[in-house]
Amino acid sequence: MIKIDADELRDLIAMVEVIKRHGDFAYGNDIPEQIAIDWYDWNILPEEADAWLSVRCFTPEAAHQLEDYDITPEQARKITDRGIVNYRDTIGYKVANCDLAIEAAIKEVEDLN
Repeated sequence: MIKIDADELRDLIAMVEVIKRHGDFAYGNDIPEQIAIDWYDWNILPEEADAWLSVRCFTPEAAHQLEDYDITPEQARKITDRGIVNYRDTIGYKVANCDLAIEAAIKEVEDLN
């Protein structure tokens, strides 16, 4: 049995609400509660997950990778056509979809400045 304290439980419930609010985009064919646990396991807070999902970054792994390179959700909102597949979407989406390498994401963000 897993034990969590009241604060963790509140955060997990809030995370489930965030995931459900973003709908199928956030959880696809999976159970929203499981996806919420995935985000929580990456130590991403509900408000952070909401920010990432708002820029179409739909996996905690991609959000974490972008954060590791100091790319914020606001920066990841930029639309790009770079990547291994030619279509236009946000940096966040293309990284989460494995269509944009982190090096190319960094270059896109540098081009913002």
